[in-house]
Amino acid sequence: MGAVTAMVEIELPPKDWRLKPETWPADKHDALKRIGMEAAVLVGYEGPTSYTKYNPEGEIVTRMGHNRAIWPFSLARTASWKDTVSQNLAKGAFPDLEARAMYRLWCVSEMHRDLYADAIAAYMKAEADTHGGPYDLKKGWFDLGPNLHLDTFVGELHEIARRQGIVVFDDAECSRFVDKVMRLAREIYNGPKAPRRWEDVIDIAVERAMRK
Repeated sequence: MGAVTAMVEIELPPKDWRLKPETWPADKHDALKRIGMEAAVLVGYEGPTSYTKYNPEGEIVTRMGHNRAIWPFSLARTASWKDTVSQNLAKGAFPDLEARAMYRLWCVSEMHRDLYADAIAAYMKAEADTHGGPYDLKKGWFDLGPNLHLDTFVGELHEIARRQGIVVFDDAECSRFVDKVMRLAREIYNGPKAPRRWEDVIDIAVERAMRK
């Protein structure tokens, strides 16, 4: 008999925070890659949880959140429209609980995404220091406390971007932005004095899309 885990779900978030990317045609995936957009991905669990792990002898090995539930979150980075983050999580903060990608915010470049992700990670650490429990989670994971309101938290992620002067797009906004860039790129390419290199066409299209 292997180790046994007991899990108690304390409360569910107000809606299903789970990535459900729409299906894109191949040329749209290619456009996203050519634009260079990359995303910061909020990763977490369905709700606040108490966690107990027993060894084969029935003795408690790990116990977290029984007097005060824990709600662990982390931050991933991706350049793929497909939800490769959830596919690759597997273990999460605890080997016996299922973590998932919950929300993405896209930036127009890897540099902007990395600056933004670092700011989010700093904010999550500060929130965990204030509202989290006294437990040691895996590196990069933060207990944001059982009273977290995800709607408010996600709103703060947008506010962090605003304060940093970084333009961000949620999934729906990203999809519309890529459509706009593709349309503008075709107009530029078929217009007078079009650049010879498609990469230059995309750069001009992105610049125009950001202005409109």
